[in-house]
Amino acid sequence: EIYTQGVFKVLYYPLGECVSGLGAGVYIGSTYMEGDAVISETELLKGGRGRSAEFLRWYRMAAITGDDRNYYRYGNGSYRYYTPNKYAFGYHLTTSARLKSGDYFFTGKYQKFGVDNWINLKLIFEPYKVMTGLPKRDHWRWGWQQMKSVWTKDLESRGRLTEGEPLTARERRLYSEYKSPVPVTDSASRWFGDVIAIRNGFEESAVLVSIDSKGEERVICPFNSISSDLESSPDGRLYWTERRTAGGSTLEDFSVLKYLDLRSGSVHTYPDRRTKWFNPSVSSSGRYVTVTEYPVGGSSYAVQIDSRSGGIIRRIEAPGKAQIKETAYIGDVLYASVIGEEGLGIYRYVSDGWRMISPPQNQSVVRLRSVDSLLYFCSDLDGVQNIYTFNPDDGRLTRITNSRYGADYPFLSHKDGPLICSDFGIKGFRPVSLPKDSLVSVECSFETPFKYPMAEMLVGQRRQQSHINPDTISVPDFTDRERFPSRRYSKAGNLFRFHSWAPFYYNVDEILSITYDNFNHLATLGAVGYSQNTLGTAVTMIGYSAYQGSAPETESGKKWFHSGHAKFTYKTVPYIEASVDFNDRYRMHYEGVDITKEGAYYNDSTRCYITDTYPMHVNTSLRLYYPISLNSGGWSRSLIPQMKWSYTNDEYMTLGGTPASKHQFVGGLSYSQMRPLAHSQIFPRWGFSLSAMHSAAPFCGDTYGNLAYLRGYVYLPGITRTQGLKLAFSWQYQFVNDVQYLLTSLASMPKGYQYSSPTVNYRKLEASYIIPVYLGDLHIGWDIGLYIKRLEMLPFYECAFDTGRGGTDRFFPSYGCDFLFDFKILPINAEFSAGVRYARIGEDLYWTSSGLREANRNKIQFLFSVSL
Repeated sequence: EIYTQGVFKVLYYPLGECVSGLGAGVYIGSTYMEGDAVISETELLKGGRGRSAEFLRWYRMAAITGDDRNYYRYGNGSYRYYTPNKYAFGYHLTTSARLKSGDYFFTGKYQKFGVDNWINLKLIFEPYKVMTGLPKRDHWRWGWQQMKSVWTKDLESRGRLTEGEPLTARERRLYSEYKSPVPVTDSASRWFGDVIAIRNGFEESAVLVSIDSKGEERVICPFNSISSDLESSPDGRLYWTERRTAGGSTLEDFSVLKYLDLRSGSVHTYPDRRTKWFNPSVSSSGRYVTVTEYPVGGSSYAVQIDSRSGGIIRRIEAPGKAQIKETAYIGDVLYASVIGEEGLGIYRYVSDGWRMISPPQNQSVVRLRSVDSLLYFCSDLDGVQNIYTFNPDDGRLTRITNSRYGADYPFLSHKDGPLICSDFGIKGFRPVSLPKDSLVSVECSFETPFKYPMAEMLVGQRRQQSHINPDTISVPDFTDRERFPSRRYSKAGNLFRFHSWAPFYYNVDEILSITYDNFNHLATLGAVGYSQNTLGTAVTMIGYSAYQGSAPETESGKKWFHSGHAKFTYKTVPYIEASVDFNDRYRMHYEGVDITKEGAYYNDSTRCYITDTYPMHVNTSLRLYYPISLNSGGWSRSLIPQMKWSYTNDEYMTLGGTPASKHQFVGGLSYSQMRPLAHSQIFPRWGFSLSAMHSAAPFCGDTYGNLAYLRGYVYLPGITRTQGLKLAFSWQYQFVNDVQYLLTSLASMPKGYQYSSPTVNYRKLEASYIIPVYLGDLHIGWDIGLYIKRLEMLPFYECAFDTGRGGTDRFFPSYGCDFLFDFKILPINAEFSAGVRYARIGEDLYWTSSGLREANRNKIQFLFSVSL
């Protein structure tokens, strides 16, 4: 509610709800808001991310190892060095502010500071200096030293640490993670004696790899980035579940159960039931596989499956309709970790139902597994992620590792064998082996968890300074149907909700991708309104703009265009994009076709005259498409059928000598298959796409022919893992005779060509190579400034061959390079890319009143885009 007060209350009337987002984004930013949210859950709950070793581990490790990056580098990220997300950074920043100021109400005062000083540019970006005596950057440094002192002392108090022997022969160049390492003990397997793990990182999307006894790694297959841990079976199988999306809906997903046959090397998928299955476990005989199921209607189930037939044997509902997290077998007896209102407990399933064997508590219990008669799992019970054993018969809890920064993904093939796990460090998670004699044995209790100093400080401030006791807060029962009756949501009735407007015209879509050609459409005189429905699936824009356009050569001066604009986007089945522009430019009149001049200046005709603006120019389009997601097995796949209708009331002289407008219909199908992008990649390492389109002009077939278009491209690996090569081709053919107009082209000219266009038979080849260049995460300025993350260099070569109606062949070569800087404009959180393109082209002709002329062959173009 802060940004509905003061000047923002006044600005609401001309700008609508966007003023609140503008104020929060400029004065606070999402990092601060998310950090404050983590503080709230930490001080009001017994758990919360502020008491999670997994959430805090990077900063703990970085402070101890001396990774002392400044405020700007930790706040804005890097493509070379791992940086925690805005939630962890925001939590540490705001927690330090509370510690430095000693003020429980600091966060509220900080937000109000921007409202009270909205016009004072010096003060609005220095609230920390006013409130704590230090600028934000120095405040972060002070807070960093406090955290460093706390964590260094904690490490020194932990005694002898368990140090594992790395399983890999070499450390990877950039941050990477090896998850769920599993030793292969089946002597009939091709990977017998190896360790199989899931590997991903800054330079590589997820893959399944084998690691042999010498530490050499080999890729088995691509792997889905959203998957469960691996679970081995005594009959030579490796199980996991992976997430898939359901057709064209990005809001609906499901998961499937898969396994790798360790003997044949083939991957198999159990029947797809369009449900949510996660975290498989296997009985000691290998006969049963149990997954956790989360139905849309609520509750959760342990689903027991016959491993051979894939049939469901039984579905066991969670105790008290709580949430089953993971399961494990001791023999054929099923155990589960279950999250309920009181916390996480461990249960055993017997013939007459679930029996609690460990009471609910608030520490993490993950990677549940079993060896012989013990359960193994990871927990942050002592403030660091460590590995524990739990005896379900006597309730004894024992910590068996004392990790420096965190141990995860435990796996033992038998009780006397080495413990295989992933050890956390500055370069991520690395698989290690811990011999049994290197393990510790420390009896523990969930009743005495580690006390996080910063979390205790937050709670102490709340108790001393706040009159609010969270235990006395009355929370409404939203399941009470009498007080909160449910009603059917009407999609049509809620389609439009205008929330923002402005006394000038701006186009969000154009702003996100600025070029020289669209400056008039970014922001100008006029007015605009934006609507978005509650589901976020329907977005509407209506606007009016006024600008001066250049007059034709037959007139002098400039002419004012008073234009109307509307755009509607609906993301459901099918997806809809509709737009219309009135009087946005001069209306054209085309006299006829001159085959000696085709390809220069205009695609449809080489002669044009500019008419009066009455009747005004109208340009409209309607696109229907249905993106079908087919992601699986570590590949992103999409199939997109689409069709588009467009109309312009420009005049075209028909064969009979009467003018006609143009309707153009385009229909086609596109298929693409790519490996997902890793954090530091710009091109996918592997991938391809193929599109086929057909275009025609209904209602005026004697004036236009029809068009066929085909385009394809492939991505191939580059010299390094962050570089890549893209090869593309396109072909377009217009089926016309000498007296028909050409349809609007679907193919594009090589980079740099402005006045030439494809004609009848057009072929194009493209090659480009991406080279990301790390620039040291360069910061220029202070809280208002630039943070430059990298330079993208894209050398390219393109060439096209065009054959006209008269049999004239033309060649269009183009080569050059794009130079793009990826950066942030502080304090805005959005990512920007801006730079220039240089292209050297061949002959490019255009018509003027004095005849045909050749354009400059050296082209410089400004490039810009925003990623919100």
